[in-house]
Amino acid sequence: MADGCKDPGCQLVAATAAQRRAPSAPREARVAAVRGELLAFLNAKAVAGEATAPKVERLERMANAAGAALTVPSVDAELKTVATETMVKAAAERAQTPLIGSDVAAIESLLSVKLPEGGAFSSAPLDGMSVYFVFDAAKRCKGIYAVGAKPKHRAMVGTTWTPDRLLSQAVGRDVKVKAATPAGP
Repeated sequence: MADGCKDPGCQLVAATAAQRRAPSAPREARVAAVRGELLAFLNAKAVAGEATAPKVERLERMANAAGAALTVPSVDAELKTVATETMVKAAAERAQTPLIGSDVAAIESLLSVKLPEGGAFSSAPLDGMSVYFVFDAAKRCKGIYAVGAKPKHRAMVGTTWTPDRLLSQAVGRDVKVKAATPAGP
């Protein structure tokens, strides 16, 4: 790969930039070839029985390639539509991938955190919260506990990772955290 890019989105950006800088028939052919490869990549079907970590990685690669394609000034309508749909689909599939039952690599990718090496327990800071994970012997998440990151202020006040979003990601479907009930007399 002469342009140093590994994914077809980056390759399209590089090929298009080269064609704009110094137009030529071979460069035009390269843009067309990379465009075709990118469309095939973005239209690829899910892999049956795919493990969680590779699935999350695949979805991230697809979203990144689609995002790169949308930065090309001359992107055509078909590619723009496919790239936009791919980004929406990848985000939805990621949101439907539960943390509970996932391995460490999948959790790290879904939450964009690095968990310390460890045994049955691990934790990570996440958007103003401290999130704790419990793993079974197979290193699959069996439980999650989250609190505000500051002692004496344990309210969860994340802006990107709200309590609702974290709970939804934990179970892989859209749910809301129950409102606290006032303490009785």
